[in-house]
Formats: sequence, C-alpha cells, structure tokens
Amino acid sequence: MQHINSDLIDTEINICEKFKIKPSKIIIGYQTYDLLMHDPIFSDQVLRSSANPNKRRYRNIRIKLTQRAFQIEVV
Repeated sequence: MQHINSDLIDTEINICEKFKIKPSKIIIGYQTYDLLMHDPIFSDQVLRSSANPNKRRYRNIRIKLTQRAFQIEVV
C-alpha cells in the first residue's frame, strides 16, 4: 500500500467531475490518511484548509476519516 498518493484521489475526483458529479466528501481510512500525509501535495492542501482537524478538506471536498485501515472513497 506504499504507492498511495494524491494522484489516486485526483483521478477519482476527475472521473466524478467528468460525469458532472460534484463529490461531497472523501472517505479515507486512518492508515491511508497517514500514508497520504507523507505526500507533499496532499498534506499541503489539507493542512492549509483549516486549523480545525475536524474540518479538513482536499480540493474543497470534505475529508471523513474512518476506522478502516485502508480505504479511499470519493462520494
């Protein structure tokens, strides 16, 4: 699972936008989130989005953390 980076989420978001679907949230497992925070593009956008960790966003889409270890879902 070390190959997880922001490109994976960007691809999912772009697919949604291609079909004119506005994603409302990104559901991320806690270990996936940890791996993504090592990606400078992802971490920079997330950390600058809000001082409150409960209101973090990526590309203006709300992030929801889950208890599942490895999960990425754009809803």
